Amino acid sequence: MIYFLIAISLAYLIYTLNFTLKFNKTNIYFTKNQKVLQIILMWLIPFLWIIIIKTIIKPTPGSDHFIKKKDDDGSFKGGAYGHG
Repeated sequence: MIYFLIAISLAYLIYTLNFTLKFNKTNIYFTKNQKVLQIILMWLIPFLWIIIIKTIIKPTPGSDHFIKKKDDDGSFKGGAYGHG
């Protein structure tokens, strides 16, 4: 029984410490107080809170398609609806 508790505690420590270090290196714009709160919550409820934070900091799928590119030279090209 004691080995099981040691294994669980070691897994908890490694998992939480690993994600805490990764979280501190991210370029997410949290204030200092928000980062401290996030780290405290990671250590209090680690597995659930880390899953929540991972989903928040993950980029939105397809968001790279919304990069503005200037293709339009401002001229009218005709067509049924004004383009094409």
